[in-house]
Amino acid sequence: MDRVVKDPTSPDYVMAGDQEDEGPQEFRMVGAIGKESFREFVAELDGTLEKSFRPGQLNTLMGKVSNLGQGESLSSLFSLSYRGQASALQMAAEGEETSLYVRMEGSGPVMELVAEKFGPRIQATVELARLREVEVGSPRYEELLRLRFLELRLPLGLRWTVDDLKWEQVERHFGLYLLDQPVAVVAVRELAEGSVKLRQIATAKAYQGKGFGRRLMALIEEQLAGEGVHTCELNSRMNVADFYEKLGFEREEEVFEEIGIPHIKMEKRLIPNG
Repeated sequence: MDRVVKDPTSPDYVMAGDQEDEGPQEFRMVGAIGKESFREFVAELDGTLEKSFRPGQLNTLMGKVSNLGQGESLSSLFSLSYRGQASALQMAAEGEETSLYVRMEGSGPVMELVAEKFGPRIQATVELARLREVEVGSPRYEELLRLRFLELRLPLGLRWTVDDLKWEQVERHFGLYLLDQPVAVVAVRELAEGSVKLRQIATAKAYQGKGFGRRLMALIEEQLAGEGVHTCELNSRMNVADFYEKLGFEREEEVFEEIGIPHIKMEKRLIPNG
């Protein structure tokens, strides 16, 4: 998958996979799919590939998938060939009552075929996205740091400062995940007892405009309210202030400049749920 320079203060902190000389680009598709639709997809894939599943492997896979219960999961790696090019296809699935939550990863012609057969059948279901808290320095934290950099810093030509990284150590970090794919991120800084500041809120470009930002905010507010937090504040970029207003945040004070662009402080009272 995409490789990342681990030092976030480095000017090379970008996805190395964007470079043309890094070899075949790998792709990832994530979404919900009905169990019967998944069986149809596997059957079509099996009939199209030049080197398909081993004898009995298809039936075994379909049986395992069909029997995945709520919260159960499986992961498989297949060696496949299409248009004369061999490739590996990684699949991970998690069961729901009548559907599956599936991630497909691969590269080259094989992934093009998967996109053709699998893509039209899936839907990136917002309700399946889950909130996870991650530890600073962990691999999951590095993924969230990369997402934040790509969506919030890189477009403005900004890099991490020493002060930025100091704050990272005392803040809490949450990601919104589809299976193990981070699609949105937020950092939480404690201000006083019962009061926090939400920072570094971002949604990966491929998932913007699809409800994942709303899902992130709903889940983090639910998490914090359950911990006794009664007030959330944030500094919103002016171009997205309307989004936060629709979520119940109110504008406070005057517009000010931060990282070279206009911001406004916004605040919301949370309803206790603990």
